[in-house]
Amino acid sequence: MTKELALFVRQARQRLSGVPLDEKDRLSDEQAKHIEDFKLYLARKVALALRLELFLPATWSWHQTGPGARFAVDARNFLLVQHNLDCQLFLETNERQVLLTILRDADAQFEDRLVVTIGDVVENVGHTKGD
Repeated sequence: MTKELALFVRQARQRLSGVPLDEKDRLSDEQAKHIEDFKLYLARKVALALRLELFLPATWSWHQTGPGARFAVDARNFLLVQHNLDCQLFLETNERQVLLTILRDADAQFEDRLVVTIGDVVENVGHTKGD
């Protein structure tokens, strides 16, 4: 059973039993709602074809600053995390997260900045500044 399906089952059991959630489950449900809201946010900011390419195989989870999506492009691992209304795009290497860019909510070119940043990283694999 996937993590998401397990959450739906737990929520349904709770509604059927009428027993209030304990603090741990309440926090988990709150984080799951923020993750779903983040998916809807990205649906407004990023075209469907690009969302399918990047986020269909993504892993969605809660991070220190908010909801996030972990995805890979050509064996490069990225993490897009929502922080307040803006998003931070990280490159993950050897258990380190390197901030690549901050994508501002008000930026009309949010999608273009996201995809160009990813492209720059993927296309520069193996190159040095002197190349």
